Amino acid sequence: GDKILLEELGGGSYLHNLTLNLKCQTSGFQFNTSILSWYLWDPGHAPRWLSSLDLTSAETNGGRIISSREDNSRQIFLQIKGLSLGDSGHYHCARRMGDGSDTDKLVFGPGTDVTVEP
Repeated sequence: GDKILLEELGGGSYLHNLTLNLKCQTSGFQFNTSILSWYLWDPGHAPRWLSSLDLTSAETNGGRIISSREDNSRQIFLQIKGLSLGDSGHYHCARRMGDGSDTDKLVFGPGTDVTVEP
């Protein structure tokens, strides 16, 4: 079968209080029926869930974190407003594999590094 591919783009250095914009390009699976998520994964810590997308846009943390999807281009997007130092880390997009139970498997992309500068 096709190889599942998730590729995060947009990492790098960002200034404090600016807006982070990441995207994740996907291929190799049925995009428009998939549940896709964003995680912040720092070495030595468990992955921290940021947002999940079913078929629509998702807003979390009072609108500071907004994720969206574009079915035509098979991409998902993550926007974080008002960046702080705690937003630094390794951002991954992930695809849920399974039927929605606790045993669902997550397939992670390789991730992209974000550093927030004071």
